[in-house]
Amino acid sequence: MAQVDIGQMAAFLVVLSQELNCSVFAYDYSGYGLSTGQLREKNLYADIEAAWRCLRDQLVSETIDQLRFCGLCSSASSF
Repeated sequence: MAQVDIGQMAAFLVVLSQELNCSVFAYDYSGYGLSTGQLREKNLYADIEAAWRCLRDQLVSETIDQLRFCGLCSSASSF
């Protein structure tokens, strides 16, 4: 399977956001794209936790009714 980073997905994510009328939050795992670090299971969990904290603490307003958080075009999902 070829690696796909966020830069390669940017145009698709913009269209997805527009078509679904929603916000899209995307990030590269350690070791992919322009991210630093190595691809390791423990780093994957740390990346998921960091992304969740960013969404919860900095980006999501209190009026959000539903938040779907999952991996897209990846062999790993963030649930």
